Amino acid sequence: SAVIYLRFLVKINAKRKRAADLYCEKDYSGAIRIWKTLIGLDPLNRSLDAKLHCNLAVALLKDGKPKIAIEHCNEILRSDKENVKALFRRYQCQMKLKEYELAKADISTALKYDPGNPKLHEALGLIRKASKNPTHYEVLGLSIDVTKEEVKAAYYKLARRFHPDRHPNASEEKKKGHERSVSTDF
Repeated sequence: SAVIYLRFLVKINAKRKRAADLYCEKDYSGAIRIWKTLIGLDPLNRSLDAKLHCNLAVALLKDGKPKIAIEHCNEILRSDKENVKALFRRYQCQMKLKEYELAKADISTALKYDPGNPKLHEALGLIRKASKNPTHYEVLGLSIDVTKEEVKAAYYKLARRFHPDRHPNASEEKKKGHERSVSTDF
């Protein structure tokens, strides 16, 4: 029985390594596929499932699926609410979704359990900065995965919208205000 279990663990570890290799090769969907098959195979080993859920969360985030990644973080946190790694992964997903208050809550909770962690303090600063300053993509009304041509088109559209010639009846102060708001965003 122990020999069979040992062989079983060796197979699981080989698959975990293969998934990790795929992740390193940026084949996130391949890694996700393997990690999903491994969850729950060893019901006595909860720490293995937690690691698999955490790996899935980061791969899903890299694959552009932060909402699904959050579900995997939540799965870990249901059984271990003090799991700093799961809280940090969920923070990363919340940041991707621009849910700054939820991201801040996760980092604040993580800091209660690991107050000396410099990554968590850095994350808190990033949340403050991100919530105050819109990105260039947000100013243009774009997501961050757009092409150079789409950025260019959105920029010209915004420039035409606020061009002083389009507002001939506006006061000089208002024209300057439009100019300043566009130029400070860029």
